[in-house]
Amino acid sequence: MTSDVTLTTELIGFLWIAVPVLALFAACEWLFHFRGVDGELTRKISHVGSGLVVVTMPWAVGSHWTVLALAGGFVVILGGSKILGLLPSVHRVSRKTSGAEYYPVAVYLTYVLSAGNPLLYCVPMLVMAFSDTGAAIVGRRYGIVRYRVIEDYRSLGGSVTFFGLTFAVVLVGLGLAGFGDLPSVLLITLLTALVATAVEGISVRGADNLLVPYATFLVLRTTIDLGRDGLGTWILGTAMVLGILLMSYRQSRLNATGFMAAFVGGVLAWGLGGPAWLATMLVPYMGFAASRPVSGSRREADLKVMVPAFAVSLVLILAYGHTNAALIFIPFLASVASVSAISLAGFARKRLQHPMIESAAAFLGAAAAVTPALMMDGPVVLEPAMVALVVASALVGPLMVRAFDGNERLSATAIRLAGVIGGTCVSAVWLVAVVG
Repeated sequence: MTSDVTLTTELIGFLWIAVPVLALFAACEWLFHFRGVDGELTRKISHVGSGLVVVTMPWAVGSHWTVLALAGGFVVILGGSKILGLLPSVHRVSRKTSGAEYYPVAVYLTYVLSAGNPLLYCVPMLVMAFSDTGAAIVGRRYGIVRYRVIEDYRSLGGSVTFFGLTFAVVLVGLGLAGFGDLPSVLLITLLTALVATAVEGISVRGADNLLVPYATFLVLRTTIDLGRDGLGTWILGTAMVLGILLMSYRQSRLNATGFMAAFVGGVLAWGLGGPAWLATMLVPYMGFAASRPVSGSRREADLKVMVPAFAVSLVLILAYGHTNAALIFIPFLASVASVSAISLAGFARKRLQHPMIESAAAFLGAAAAVTPALMMDGPVVLEPAMVALVVASALVGPLMVRAFDGNERLSATAIRLAGVIGGTCVSAVWLVAVVG
């Protein structure tokens, strides 16, 4: 009997979500075909409307399998309709985007990560629905000051709107959840809105539908259990990261992509890891700023350095934030040391053009990245043998870059990313072998 009741309840919850969303798609199709409403507007209507429906998920369903079935079904519908040229009210927009297909994936992942917690699920969903839509509308109509993000554009007005709406959504969410300590609530709200806005600013091709809910969830989940002292420390680290970037951006000539990516990485390194994590990441950044070429493409240079640094190191920071496994610090250290070694070796190769000097520069870069962790209290005690292993594994990166350099099939970013992954994997494999 209990099983029948559960199945019936889950079926009702499934229909509670699926039927209104399908009806919303039908209404948007009617508006598009028979009322001549622009595809951008019907897409936003479906975006907000779907958000209002799926926000009821924690009360409508009780099993993540039901949510998976819903998400999988809508991925098939949206992906298939895009391939077949159907649902133009959702897909027919001027820019290249896969945001519609990412939407149901974000719903499922956020539900699983939040374990059905209404605050940790609903706030990210509402930020995705309202903040993203509001920023797009304001940016399109009043986006006078614009900045380039990879192959896309953002506007200052849109980013400010996103921050304001996110601030409001998080503030109301915390109030409804019963958080009564106003100073703590304001600090949590400020941190969440800052990180989510920066993440949205560097997300292209609809990736914000995945990354913004995740960033919102992550900051919320981490900060709601902190007291005022912990929140104050995170705010202090955020201000310090912003100050460092503002003081150095002229020398490093960071574009908008590099600036916001460095901000997100620095804030999460400090907030999820601690001072040793941030200080370690500052080594390759300072080396990057000090060796910035006088001429050349700013955008390409940012991608060559920032993408490898953040694609690997940031993943490890996030892994630590979810697991609190102290040993993750070792491959993280190797990833940053690899970035530092690759960058300094590349600088020596271009300027000095001598193999011995290049090798010495790679070793110096790797050793410099390890130095902050030796001087500060990190999550693990670094023994001499462990430090030697990290430095040695980091040198794999420059060797791989040198081996693949000049390969026309691989971009400079892909080559450096492969080098960082190689150096990180050597350290990780050693760690697994030793620990067990």
